[in-house]
Amino acid sequence: MESKIDAILERYAQQERNFANIDLAQMQRPAIVLREAIFSHANLQGIAWEKSWLQGIDFQQAQLQGAQLWDCKLAGANFQKAFCAQVNLQNADLQGVNFQSADLMSADLRGANLQFADFTGANLIDADFTDAHVTGAIFEKSVLSSKTQITGDIATFAPDAILISPSVSLRSADLSYVNFRHADLRSLDLSHANFTGAIFIGADMRGTDLTRANLTAANCEDADLCHASLRRAYLREANFSHADIRGCDATRVHASYANFTAADMRGIDLTRANLTAANLQQAQLSAAGLREVIFHQADFTDARLDNTDLTGAILATANLEGAILPHDLHLHSPD
Repeated sequence: MESKIDAILERYAQQERNFANIDLAQMQRPAIVLREAIFSHANLQGIAWEKSWLQGIDFQQAQLQGAQLWDCKLAGANFQKAFCAQVNLQNADLQGVNFQSADLMSADLRGANLQFADFTGANLIDADFTDAHVTGAIFEKSVLSSKTQITGDIATFAPDAILISPSVSLRSADLSYVNFRHADLRSLDLSHANFTGAIFIGADMRGTDLTRANLTAANCEDADLCHASLRRAYLREANFSHADIRGCDATRVHASYANFTAADMRGIDLTRANLTAANLQQAQLSAAGLREVIFHQADFTDARLDNTDLTGAILATANLEGAILPHDLHLHSPD
């Protein structure tokens, strides 16, 4: 007896392409060809079509819960508003796919090619993006959770885009060159993560844990990092101009050549940090902890350093022109 999937493939071979609203739940047939076919609003729950050629297929608002689509060719496919909870798209080619407003809760996207895919408004709670290639993908207003795995070659998030559950942990994630402009990242665990070249302009990072994070050449202009943890973070050539860094724990940071122009750094703890050649022009450092900091060739033009603890700090080669200094300052020369 001919199965439903056999009938569909026969109709497809006869140039039919519209299979909207069809019920093919649990149908299993690997390595099929259904390029440009229309399955909008179809019931495809639990299908097993792995290793198939499905480029440009239309799954708009289809039921795809638990579907096995691993290693499929799906470039240009449409999953808009599709129900894809627990779908397996591991190692699939999903370049340019439309996932707008799709439900991808607990989806398996490990190793998938998601370059330029659009996840605008998608539910990505507990989705696994480990080692996925998502350069240029859009995550505007997408929702992640503490179990969303995003290690590997990760995407560029759109401006004002990412909404993250308060419990999310991105610890050790590779988020280099990600755009977090104006994102709400308050109190998140971003420790040990790689943010090389990332953009945090205007981001809210109050209380965020950036312990041992790599922010080389990151742009944090106008960001709010009040009471964040930057312990042992790597900030070489990072831009913190006009940022609010009040009360930060920045002990032992490496911030050589970083830009802190006009940053509010009151009460920051920079004990044993390295700020060689850092730009601190007009920075507010009142009441900061600056014990044993290396300020070799740093520029403090018009900065405020009143009431700071500079015990053991190296300032002899710094530019202090116009700076307001503590009354008991004793300069220490480098070894």
